[in-house]
Amino acid sequence: MPKVRAIIGAINKKQLNKNTEMTFSVLTNLDNFVHDTLSRATATTPNTMVSFDKFEMPDEAFQCLPEGCPNSGTLTAVGAVITGTGIQTQIRADSTDFAAGILTFYIYAEVAGDISLTIGIRDIFTAGEDVRNITVTAHNIGWIPVVIDLAELPETPEWIPSANGVIVRIQRNFQSGDTPRMMISTLRIFNSIEDFYVNDVVKLRCLDDISGDDTLDVINSCLGSTYDTTDLTVERTVTAGLVTPNWNMLNPMEFETLTTEGWYLETVKRHVEKISIEGETYYGITLPDISFDECGFTMVQRNDNCKITDSMLRRIHLPTPHEVMPNEFQILQGSGVADQLQGFINVSPSLEGELLIISYPRHSSVEEWASNIDNVGRRRYRMSYPVVLSDRTELVYVYDNVMITSFPQTLSGSDATSFAFTMNIARDQDGDFFKRRRIIND
Repeated sequence: MPKVRAIIGAINKKQLNKNTEMTFSVLTNLDNFVHDTLSRATATTPNTMVSFDKFEMPDEAFQCLPEGCPNSGTLTAVGAVITGTGIQTQIRADSTDFAAGILTFYIYAEVAGDISLTIGIRDIFTAGEDVRNITVTAHNIGWIPVVIDLAELPETPEWIPSANGVIVRIQRNFQSGDTPRMMISTLRIFNSIEDFYVNDVVKLRCLDDISGDDTLDVINSCLGSTYDTTDLTVERTVTAGLVTPNWNMLNPMEFETLTTEGWYLETVKRHVEKISIEGETYYGITLPDISFDECGFTMVQRNDNCKITDSMLRRIHLPTPHEVMPNEFQILQGSGVADQLQGFINVSPSLEGELLIISYPRHSSVEEWASNIDNVGRRRYRMSYPVVLSDRTELVYVYDNVMITSFPQTLSGSDATSFAFTMNIARDQDGDFFKRRRIIND
């Protein structure tokens, strides 16, 4: 019989399919707040002793994988009055900004159960305090996060926000037999619930490829050869056909602004009409939705397909009504113009009844994002994607410190737009570039 040759089994990576997803976790530091370390807090209940330990602090509960140590130390208040132990502290900031915001802090639970609290907030210099009586439940011993929505009316709404700042009063109410001891930490006030938008997820799908090699340089010397680990770069490039709608968060320079009013360019056809306002006659077209915040994008053209070059009208930038020539137009707006003429395109009387083409900035409610170099570094990125081997083994790659260095802005008029990202892989807090995990299903 012929000798049978043995072959060692081998595997390969399966081809990416259209449903393979690359997932990014987008993390933003929780930093838009006013706060007090509580190190200068004073007692509000009789015979209460207060002390501050800057080294004792809770784990962060309000954000995912925070950088550094975001929480401050711990204030301990021990009272002699069994009914309650309270403290107060000042926050010097314009309280009109956070009057309808979110107040947070941590309180320590010595035993599991309900904790009764009285929260007061008032102006530094004027009387009148908002008082809230709340109960938080501790399911275990340890630090409990407390969240108070200042937009919800309190039992006694007497606080009037001002630029002076606020005094925040926190009192823990005890039952007979309890030790009148309160530990609190990290008092912060946020402007709105939107300040807690600190973790988003972006997905890429229909992946064309995930490319990039791990390359090490070699140093040759008289003592032999070794690897050069001082100049090590790990990069990945991914090209995707589909992305989730929040894909712009992968641009390190883009962040949402507070702007809610804006404009977009609209092109319309209108006939020139004659109107009379306050005894004066005008010829033109009224655009009630034109944006007065943008003045440089308005174009007027006569509807003439034979002499297109001569059909353009030039704008006269005068703030008050003026007699214009047939090749000119004027936009009426501002304090020197009657209310009925705001947004009126003023043209020559000789164009009465003629059809004009107007391209102008139309006012709209918007969600605005701005690209700015100052935004770089405010977000942190993590990345994960699966790899399936030919024997159906599933691997998962996790990159905990991704620096996106190239963000796609290309548009195509011939092919469907693809999204290509380039990333520099930095070491995570453990010194690792990435982790590869084999999924084991028992």
